[in-house]
Amino acid sequence: MKLKRFTDSKKIERVSIGFKSSTLADLKAYADFYQQETGDSATLSALVQQIVCSFMSDDREFARVKAQGRPVREIASGNRIG
Repeated sequence: MKLKRFTDSKKIERVSIGFKSSTLADLKAYADFYQQETGDSATLSALVQQIVCSFMSDDREFARVKAQGRPVREIASGNRIG
């Protein structure tokens, strides 16, 4: 399992997001898989939060640009993002 065990104790900002039905079905299946593997249940929003964080932390180019201290809007308007 790629996603590490986590706790859902941090305050988060709420956003509305839509998924294709097949992606939502996979997300629900992943939530079941996560519970089987860890013994912990997780809400879909908590899973999405962790998956997105994991994705961004694995993106070396994003980490490099972010470490340069460039404003987020500048990063998002680059050729490869956005």
